[in-house]
Amino acid sequence: MRKATLISVVVLSIGWWVGSVYSGDEPKKQPTPSTPPATAKTEGEKQPEMKPVEVTPQHKVLHHYVGEWKVESKHWESPDGPPTVGYGKRTYRLALNGLALVCEIQLTSDQGDYTGMGITTWNTMTKKYDSVWVDNYCYNGIDRMDGVYDEATKTFTSSAVGTMPDGTKIPYRIVSKEESNDKIVEQFFMAGPDGKEFRTMEGTYTRVK
Repeated sequence: MRKATLISVVVLSIGWWVGSVYSGDEPKKQPTPSTPPATAKTEGEKQPEMKPVEVTPQHKVLHHYVGEWKVESKHWESPDGPPTVGYGKRTYRLALNGLALVCEIQLTSDQGDYTGMGITTWNTMTKKYDSVWVDNYCYNGIDRMDGVYDEATKTFTSSAVGTMPDGTKIPYRIVSKEESNDKIVEQFFMAGPDGKEFRTMEGTYTRVK
């Protein structure tokens, strides 16, 4: 349909120009036809065939986490301050026939209740793991992050930018290491008041089932 419309515009424009020349009249200024989108295909070109994404070995790395995990969380407000300890559970389940991992977490501590959920998948184009996360402290709605996995150390390393209540953007990174098949230690790092990175949070996950 787009190609037919474009051809019609070209044909009408040429016909108008030829008719004006041979009639001896000055051609009237006509609006320039809009340029077709850069994604438009010329005659003879074909749109790439869309096929469903297949589960790759990188997707299967995420499958290991499926199940329910007990959580002990520590949160530091400053590099030299005492941590606030929280307890709860974290559950993982697969979605999209194994292409995505859905995570949900619930924690209780002296600071109050924390709930959150996220989705992670393998990006076959960037060759990284893409994640989105939302919780009851997400002032900017949804956090987005990307990460890599080191098979040798069984460690995920992700990076993102968080938003504080005053709108300040703070880069942070997450290092999640599988200590065993049933234990994961996850640490959050961000810059402190002096600009130096420090550990702001650490969660220890123990598989329940």
